[in-house]
Amino acid sequence: VLVALQFQDRTSQILAQLVAAMRSLQALLETGTPDAATLDAWFTELERAYTTVEQLEHHRGGAVAADAAGEITFF
Repeated sequence: VLVALQFQDRTSQILAQLVAAMRSLQALLETGTPDAATLDAWFTELERAYTTVEQLEHHRGGAVAADAAGEITFF
């Protein structure tokens, strides 16, 4: 049960951050066509808001390795 709750919490955090990022981008686009510096600032803010290491690694283009040992980490 704890593992399922942790997974649900982690997924919920990622989705909440994604919704906030999409709203932020929508507001940015509604003001006109953003320039490269504005988009760079948006991506930097997006990166700061990530809730998991996996999100950060994907953002940076890295591969995220699965836990081969199958261990559960409680946090």
